[in-house]
Amino acid sequence: MKSLVKGTPKGNHIGIRINPPYDLEKVYALASRIADSIRAHDAFVRTVESRDDKPLVCIDLIAQQEPERAGDEAGQLVSSEGMKTWKLALISLTGP
Repeated sequence: MKSLVKGTPKGNHIGIRINPPYDLEKVYALASRIADSIRAHDAFVRTVESRDDKPLVCIDLIAQQEPERAGDEAGQLVSSEGMKTWKLALISLTGP
């Protein structure tokens, strides 16, 4: 992952793939809530691979918080909205 604006990202990447059905506006609001909860310094929402011809949506966050703890918090917030996660990716990013 390379940011063309802010330089090399540092911290921990949390990627949350959410199964359809979902309301994209609710996903945006959820991404913002998760970002606030784990004090992320960057957040993105994008669509990714499809399952049953329906794209999954992915919330990507960059935070300093320990990735497992941040992932647990994020998963709980997704569940509280009645959405289902398909996959959770936790990656530690270190600069060059």
